[in-house]
Amino acid sequence: MGPYPEVSVRSQLRRLAIRSLLPLSWKLSPGRVSSSLLRFAEVEADSAWQFLRAMEVLEQPHQRAAMFHDAIEEMEHSAGFYTLARTYASRPLPLCRDRREALLTGPEGLGEFLTYIYEGEREVYEEFEDYTTAAGRQDIQDWLTHIREDEEGHQDTALATLIEVLGGEQELARLVRSIRWRRNKESLARLSHRIGNLFSGVLLGSIFLVAGPLFGWACKQRMDSARGDRERRYGPPTLDAAAS
Repeated sequence: MGPYPEVSVRSQLRRLAIRSLLPLSWKLSPGRVSSSLLRFAEVEADSAWQFLRAMEVLEQPHQRAAMFHDAIEEMEHSAGFYTLARTYASRPLPLCRDRREALLTGPEGLGEFLTYIYEGEREVYEEFEDYTTAAGRQDIQDWLTHIREDEEGHQDTALATLIEVLGGEQELARLVRSIRWRRNKESLARLSHRIGNLFSGVLLGSIFLVAGPLFGWACKQRMDSARGDRERRYGPPTLDAAAS
């Protein structure tokens, strides 16, 4: 599991939110079950792609073999999540996603990349336990339980490779702190984006709620005024005029 099991406040809040809000969210909106599973499938597929890119940078054959093994497992996870997403979907699911962003662009960033993977796998391992508890659906719970066993191995692979690349554990603590701070900022940015979208939706809804009746009243007044001007000019409509 690694020498840095400390859980950040951000991670604790995420796990609390999963356990408390996920069952309610899936109950109120069944479509979110499929969308959540599809998001998991995309994340796992992206991890596999990142691992395959890292193989080009790793120097030792056993390191490349371990990374390839983890990439294959991530693809298996993605396929399983996609199959489950189709089971709960009420419409056809997309088969592609937006262009991927490479986390590793060269050998000089290998240490940070492996630390990022280690931290990500550690968080996934912990949070999938909460998703398993909160899912309330046996097929999803069984798949998450299976995946957690693999994710624990991915942590060990990333950590062992990282220590080999660094030549020891002296630099490890600094990298872990740096990556945790980076992931905290990324989470804050995503949260700010979601809050911004929510605020914009509430603001627009409030504007329509208040302005809609006012515009309706103004339109009715204008139509009544136009009707009055026409009647004063041409007289009230007659039955013959209405029939014609």
